[in-house]
Amino acid sequence: MNIVRSLAVAAVLWIAGLTGAAQAAVVFTNPASSPLAVSGISGVTSLSWTGSVSFAIVVTDPQYSTWFPNQSPATVLMGTQSALSNVGQPDTLTAVSNANIGGSTVNVTGPSLFNYIAIHQAQGEIILKLTNAVTSFTFTSLNGTAPTTLSNYRTFLGTTTSVPEPASLALLGVGLIGLARISHTE
Repeated sequence: MNIVRSLAVAAVLWIAGLTGAAQAAVVFTNPASSPLAVSGISGVTSLSWTGSVSFAIVVTDPQYSTWFPNQSPATVLMGTQSALSNVGQPDTLTAVSNANIGGSTVNVTGPSLFNYIAIHQAQGEIILKLTNAVTSFTFTSLNGTAPTTLSNYRTFLGTTTSVPEPASLALLGVGLIGLARISHTE
């Protein structure tokens, strides 16, 4: 009887997890194509762009309030890093530029190369990973079919942190050989 009850509870939790996934606070789109459908951010239903984008992340509440409690440059940098780690893309970011947005079509021009853009509106953040580092990028936001104004953007240059896999496997092998020798001599 306890096994049946445990299976029933597990099934309910699994179904609840599936239902919760439809209302995710972090939506990862890989590969991303223009226009990108956006849900959960007030006043924005889609974002389109010129150029090549590898992937997009849309962060909404409740996760947005945790990772982006304010729009200071340092907070947006850390929030963007958290979003990247959450979707398995742990690049190291360096801030390049930021600006307020005064319209629905924005031509981002950086003082130097960037390959990430974090776009803010209301209680949400849209993060785009560009295929190549660029010095300019254009995007347009829509609410239905009407242009809509976004709040601000930040650009970043991201570098991938490499993991020295062969070295760590060799170290593990040496450790196992050492343990085998110790146990063999006893």
